[in-house]
Amino acid sequence: MKRLRLYLYFLCLVLAVSCAEEKDFPKAKQYPLLKTTSVVADSVSVIAKGEIVLQGKKEITEYGFIYETLTTKPKVSFKKVLDLPAKSGPFMAEIKENILKGVDYEIYAYAIVDKYKVDGDKFTFKGGSTLVPVITDFEPKQGFDGTLITITGENFIPVKDFIKAKIGNANATVIDVSSNKIIIKAPDVSYVGSFPITLTIYNNQVTTSQKYTILGPTISGVSESTVRPGEELTLYGEHLDQPTIPGQEVVVLLDRYKATVKSRTDKEIVITVPSVPEYLYFNPLSITVTGWNKPIALTNVVTVEPPNNTSGFRLASFAPSNLGLLYARMPNFVSEDRAHLFTLDHFVNYNIELNLWSRSSSFTGEGRSNGIVALVGREAYVIGGRTTSKSFNEVWAYHYPTDTWSKKSSLPFTVYGATSFVLDNMIYFFGGNNSTNNNTLWRYDPQTGNVVALNNFPAVTTETGSTFTIDNKVYVVTSGSIYQYNPQQDTWTRTGNVPLNSFAFTVENQGYIVSANTKILSRYDVAASNWVDISTYPSCVANSAFTGFGYKNRLYLASFACSANLYYQELQ
Repeated sequence: MKRLRLYLYFLCLVLAVSCAEEKDFPKAKQYPLLKTTSVVADSVSVIAKGEIVLQGKKEITEYGFIYETLTTKPKVSFKKVLDLPAKSGPFMAEIKENILKGVDYEIYAYAIVDKYKVDGDKFTFKGGSTLVPVITDFEPKQGFDGTLITITGENFIPVKDFIKAKIGNANATVIDVSSNKIIIKAPDVSYVGSFPITLTIYNNQVTTSQKYTILGPTISGVSESTVRPGEELTLYGEHLDQPTIPGQEVVVLLDRYKATVKSRTDKEIVITVPSVPEYLYFNPLSITVTGWNKPIALTNVVTVEPPNNTSGFRLASFAPSNLGLLYARMPNFVSEDRAHLFTLDHFVNYNIELNLWSRSSSFTGEGRSNGIVALVGREAYVIGGRTTSKSFNEVWAYHYPTDTWSKKSSLPFTVYGATSFVLDNMIYFFGGNNSTNNNTLWRYDPQTGNVVALNNFPAVTTETGSTFTIDNKVYVVTSGSIYQYNPQQDTWTRTGNVPLNSFAFTVENQGYIVSANTKILSRYDVAASNWVDISTYPSCVANSAFTGFGYKNRLYLASFACSANLYYQELQ
């Protein structure tokens, strides 16, 4: 009975309030009455509907819908503001912005009156939008560490916590975001280069089509490839005047020995070459520059000679180890601006002007050493040769302009280690090891494949003979003697002596020898029939043998079995 009387009391109270006049409650109709009527989400947008049930007497200065994520960390809310004026009755909005697929939201209608916010009923929905972020551009396209980069596009979520940015694989800092613009700060990294920018916006990832270039100090080359301690060397590059790491200075090391930095500008660093141990002389050394957060290293770019070096030889190149330069003496030929060194079944090609190494194609036969290599026209002939268990009579022709091989008719005998030269497009050879007669001079005709026996060489033959040519006259250096050959009369004439284990070369119609015993380079004086010493080879000699060739006014020498260094001597 008490409970029934309590219910009747509250019913009377409600009726009394509802029947009261406005003058009894002066603020009752000052503010609007809102309600949220429905919300529908699909893969494109969210359609939200609401209604202004009661306009109220106070002016509505803003209205629309507020929607908030429920299942993200952190939770974030967004507004969809509708155009004023607000009028009594239903209203709706299509919401496409900031809808994340698979995320639960809460949404409700709202209105702002004075400083107050009036809310409608709350609904929930699950985001289903398939709209993805799109990057249209970014600026600047390059910069140093710490540069602010503005990325423009559409469908961005303007919540910093939802956005991750990378330049390449390095994380960038997100500074500011909006629906169509994101500002990031380039990270501090230890390298330079060009990399795409990648944004991860909640679960969507988008990458720029263009690359952003990370700038920093770089070195592209040096003023000299061969220097001596105490000399100046200039390093060329870009952005070399950039500030260093606080508390550090720019340090330049040759190998691990510190150079003195004399000056530094945007494009150059001038150093004084440090002293290095003797075992590093004539070896290509690397240069390392530190002091920035981007260390610089140039590999095998400079050679240090002894302070008192008067040999005249300079380092030309450092041959790569993967090309098959296995032997101290490698038969070769020169075409245009390239030297071609034969090894096993292919040529190692050295571009003299560009200082570039490469390898040719291989022939299909067995690999071999100690063969004859002779250039006739645009083909180099590889004749004979041997392995550890057999010798060959095969003839292969290499057409260097097309990098192709062809097999020719074989010789009637095997041969390797022979001394050879070319006269009037004919290949002459003798000595070495021959399955017929080691002393016979043979003339091979590349056109017909015929080989003809000529007058015997008059002395003991070896596998170390070599030749030079002056005024179309051939001189043979072997066993400590020089012999001149007369092709018209097929005769030999001894003209002088040479040190043992000497190797001959022709450069610009002059004859030169270098002795494996003394390492002295000498030029042949035809009129006096003697040798004029020029300089001393500066490096090791393996198996008492050299590889060498002439190009313009330079003689290039190496002994590859003990060193990958290729040297040159300027000649008069």
